Amino acid sequence: MASVKEFKVIIAGGGIAGLTLANMLEKFHLDYVVLEGHSEISPAVGASIGMFPNGLRILDQLGCYKPIKELFGESIPYEKTYTRDEKGQVIYDMPGFFSHLEKRAVRGVMTALGNKLEPGYFDSKEPESVPCYYCCSFGIARGVPGWTSGEQHVGTGRGRSQLVVSGPEDRVYWFMFKKLPETKYGKDIPWYSKEDEAEFVKRNWTHKPNPIGGQGANGAMESCAELMNALLRTRDSRGGNLTSLTDEEIESIFNQTRSARHVRAVEIVKRAHDQQSLFAYENPAISTIVCKFAQPLSGGESLLSLLSGAYVAGSVVEKLPIPYRPRAIPFRDELPAQPIDPTVHGVVKKVFIGSMGLLYFVSRKAFRLPFSEIDSWSKSAMTLKWFGNTRASNIFNLFISTLAVPITDADPSARVQLWNFLPQLISPLVIYAIEASRTGNQATPLALPLLFSVGMQIQGIGGIGPLYSILSALFSYEMPTGRAVPVEVVKSLVPAVTFGFVVPTIMALAPTPDANAWHNWLGIWQFAPHLFNVLAMGISAGLRMWNGKRQPKKEDGQTIYDRYKRKDVESLKMVYTIRMATSRDQHLQDLPNPFKAEWGLSSLTEKLAVFFRTCEAAKAALCVIAGQFLVGSGATWAGLWYWREDKIAGLMRE
Repeated sequence: MASVKEFKVIIAGGGIAGLTLANMLEKFHLDYVVLEGHSEISPAVGASIGMFPNGLRILDQLGCYKPIKELFGESIPYEKTYTRDEKGQVIYDMPGFFSHLEKRAVRGVMTALGNKLEPGYFDSKEPESVPCYYCCSFGIARGVPGWTSGEQHVGTGRGRSQLVVSGPEDRVYWFMFKKLPETKYGKDIPWYSKEDEAEFVKRNWTHKPNPIGGQGANGAMESCAELMNALLRTRDSRGGNLTSLTDEEIESIFNQTRSARHVRAVEIVKRAHDQQSLFAYENPAISTIVCKFAQPLSGGESLLSLLSGAYVAGSVVEKLPIPYRPRAIPFRDELPAQPIDPTVHGVVKKVFIGSMGLLYFVSRKAFRLPFSEIDSWSKSAMTLKWFGNTRASNIFNLFISTLAVPITDADPSARVQLWNFLPQLISPLVIYAIEASRTGNQATPLALPLLFSVGMQIQGIGGIGPLYSILSALFSYEMPTGRAVPVEVVKSLVPAVTFGFVVPTIMALAPTPDANAWHNWLGIWQFAPHLFNVLAMGISAGLRMWNGKRQPKKEDGQTIYDRYKRKDVESLKMVYTIRMATSRDQHLQDLPNPFKAEWGLSSLTEKLAVFFRTCEAAKAALCVIAGQFLVGSGATWAGLWYWREDKIAGLMRE
């Protein structure tokens, strides 16, 4: 009878991965031993370790998150991040970001043992194929004169970047990255010598993932989680025990771990290199645009998206509960439905952009005006001379006449059509203004509502609608944190659209006996879309100043977290509700409008490719189609945004 081989895990090293795995094994009462060469668990080597959301979530499962947080007095050891250019000038500052570093090395022993037990299992050329693009000098200082505790500074420059971070006990962690003249591989990767120390201190690793991403330790914890998942799946398949595992079963466990981690590891490596490339100005044009313009204008959303993309797909131990924590950005496994494959997503986006482009050209071909009649009316009946006897007045009067001719036509159908069509423009105007103020749309063309209101006057909604949808597909935000709209902007929308657009529209559509007065209203209406945007900006600025005087002054940097409180959601839903009600009533009284069938459906199609991929979204698409006939496009679009606002805001945990 064969002897029973008890299951026991031998952990090589009491580092981050080793201790994490040991805690996991204890949770499931699995035997292990940790082999550690140092006399203490935390030897004075390396620079520091940065704990990020993906790693902290695993520690939370193990019951370690709270004790670690208590070491820092229940707070993060620094409060503000500064991004600086190569001259040391502050480009942008933002509270709440952190980035550290961690080092690891055991793979050489693993490779040697693997090749001894199974020759050829590991590629013999692998050690010599690991590339090194940057050298790194790092260290720890204490009591640095002039250093402000609680800050982090990211220095950018051509061919180099720097990271300086506050730590506990008055420590300062610093890292300097410098691009090598040429890519080095394997044994050719240089180490700093004593002669280099005076100039650039010391270097002691050639790890493939660039350490600027701070994902070494966090990635190691994810690997432990996936190894634990594979072990537990194997245990379940064997009736609840792991005794006498065969070589094939052990190999299967590690293959499962590798399969689960490979794609994500490749993504982490790429993100780290992209981040380093950005900060070191490998492509000066892109780095200048992002660091000096997009990042400051976006209010930190671009940086948040860049960094959080590495965390959201983090692994967990599947059989351990995840404690509930407030989150502004959900992990991927917490979403209502898993995102579709990036390749499929790309195809959907391209098809959508192509269809919108086709729709734009079709609308251009279908857009026809009776220019001879308009020109004749402009010359014979128009009394306005706002710009004197100039060509500008003639052109302006021509624009006015495009509205005046159908209003004065003997056939009432054209006038009724205008009464239906012009109020429907309220929805795109309001939504363009809302999207322009969203945190995630800053530093993109979507943040320019005046651009689209001018486009509506020149191209018509049939032309500008598809163009806006294309830009939205290309530049729309990806994280729920990008949804937030300043409350002051939301409160400004109803009065701004009432006095800036609705009143001029009513007066323009209702001719009075005083022809000159009516012509002036027709002239004012030409500026109504722009007047709405100007009023919205003015009213929101006034409310912001008023609230600033009435409310206690917040500490520096605290206002940036207001967007996580969802104060704008109820006000936005009220705006959408008002718009739905007015559009519905107006639609039920008027004739169908052939211009409106595209608006809501195209917007939904674009957003489906980003946020919603469930049967619930399919039902919403059917409702959009039905809404075109039942309540009109204006009400449908407002209803769609009501639903969308609620869903995206609901992804945040409070």
